[in-house]
Amino acid sequence: MQVSIFGAKVTYFKKPDYFKLKTFEENNLSKDKDQEFNVTFGTKRSSRMSKAKSKEAVTATETIFDNISSFESLDNSYSPSTEFLLYLPLGCNRFTNKLENAYPISTLLHEEEISSMKNYAQEVLSMIPVSVDNEDLSQFYIASINRLSHKSIQNICLLMFADGLIELLKLRSADLNYVRNLDIYPNCVIINDKVLDNFIEYTSTGPDLTSKMKDKALCHIIIIMILSNMNVLDLSWITPFISMNCQKRLIVLMRIVGASPLKEDKYKYTLKIPLASLPQLNKKLKHSKRPR
Repeated sequence: MQVSIFGAKVTYFKKPDYFKLKTFEENNLSKDKDQEFNVTFGTKRSSRMSKAKSKEAVTATETIFDNISSFESLDNSYSPSTEFLLYLPLGCNRFTNKLENAYPISTLLHEEEISSMKNYAQEVLSMIPVSVDNEDLSQFYIASINRLSHKSIQNICLLMFADGLIELLKLRSADLNYVRNLDIYPNCVIINDKVLDNFIEYTSTGPDLTSKMKDKALCHIIIIMILSNMNVLDLSWITPFISMNCQKRLIVLMRIVGASPLKEDKYKYTLKIPLASLPQLNKKLKHSKRPR
């Protein structure tokens, strides 16, 4: 069947999929028309990739470059360490002088999201203590909710978010192409979409779980575990459920979050004002490629 879409004649024999988006890019479609096409014909994958592209898009007039005469004219307040702030929840205030303002719950889950998850959270609350033989919940989630000293709807929802990120970290980039409709966390659509939208990079070759995205996921897990456990995190609560490579990154990521070890137990971390300073960006902290 041949149809005319936005002035471009294209022959389709089935619904356009994620990879056919490239065809329309080559026909010089505008950004608005490209998005309109995805809304009308696109699959979940193509729509998600288009959304990711729009987030990364930057528009600037040519005159903006007239205001920059040299590198010295750039803001000297920028530090390479600020790159690490990309791993933290959007809207957090790592440099606040009030602990409650550092990582507000709203930077992790919006009030509307918690409200939508309320019924499921109440069902989980009614099951506590949950048997380790429960096949519907992960071992990480069971251990985490059974450990809670303050069992609330909010904490149950936060731990669900952490559980979704733990499930993501079990995958490789190649695995993402084989997860049906990218259904990483089937227990909750809200958490599943949140993980897919914010912790996976989308390229023309498909979804990619990069090292930076893994670090970002781990930072969010650390923050959630601290907030839901009365401002304390024991490393043993996380390490059994993540890979060795992720375990090696934990100490550096604790510093990015701003967590400090307790004097009486170096394996336990807490948040205290002022938060621990950000690590310096150097070769030791950068991801190194494995030798082939």
